[in-house]
Amino acid sequence: VSSGPQNQITVTPTAGSSLEDIQIVIDDDCDETNGFLCEVETGTNILTYSFIYDEDLIGGNLIVGIMSNSGTEGDFEICVVSTPQLSNDLCVGAQSISLDWSGSGCENATTVGAGSANLLYGSCNATSLNEVWFEYVSTGSINEITITPNSGSLLTDLQLVILLDDCSTYNTCELSSGGSNPLVYNDNLSSNPIPLGSNVIIGVMSNSGNEGDFEICVSSTF
Repeated sequence: VSSGPQNQITVTPTAGSSLEDIQIVIDDDCDETNGFLCEVETGTNILTYSFIYDEDLIGGNLIVGIMSNSGTEGDFEICVVSTPQLSNDLCVGAQSISLDWSGSGCENATTVGAGSANLLYGSCNATSLNEVWFEYVSTGSINEITITPNSGSLLTDLQLVILLDDCSTYNTCELSSGGSNPLVYNDNLSSNPIPLGSNVIIGVMSNSGNEGDFEICVSSTF
C-alpha cells in the first residue's frame, strides 16, 4: 500500500543467484489496459526504480511483478520505500502561519516528500513534481512573502502561487530570479493586491522540479 507520493523499489539478486536482466512491472490493479510502469535492468545489476504516485491514489494498492527479460531465474531481495505524505502537501491541508503583533511570521518547511496536484497556476507549476501549501489571514494592506532556501538545500528556481479564500480562486504567480536565490513577493508591486482580511493560501514549488528545505516569512502591515 502506497503511503506517500515518493516511492522507490529496489530488486537485488542474492549472492550466487542466476537471475539476470531483471524487469519490474508496477500497476494498481491487474488490468494492463489501465496503464502500468515498467523498468528494465541488464545483467546481474541491481534494479532501482523511483517514481511519483499521484496524490489522489495515495493509500491504494500497488502490485509489483518481478521477472527476467532473458528468461533466467533465481533468488532476490525486494525492498520498498514509500515516503509518507506531508501534512501540507495538499492545498486543503495548508499549514497555518501565525502572525505576531507586528504582522509578521515565519515557518521552516520542506518540499521533500511532497507530491503534485498536477495543476498549472498561471505560468507556475509547469514542471509538476512537489508543491506544499501555507495560509495566513492578511492583517494589513501591504503583504510581503519571502521564501529562502536553507543553506545546502537543493531547492532552486522557486515559484510562489497565491490563492485567495479557497483552493479554487487563483490570484497570482511569481517566479524567482533563478538558482538558489530567495523569492520575494510584494503585493503592492502586483496588479492583484491582497484584500485586507483575506485568507491567503500560498503554494511553494520549484520551476525545475527539484526539492529541498526552506524558510517562508510573511509580513502583513499598513
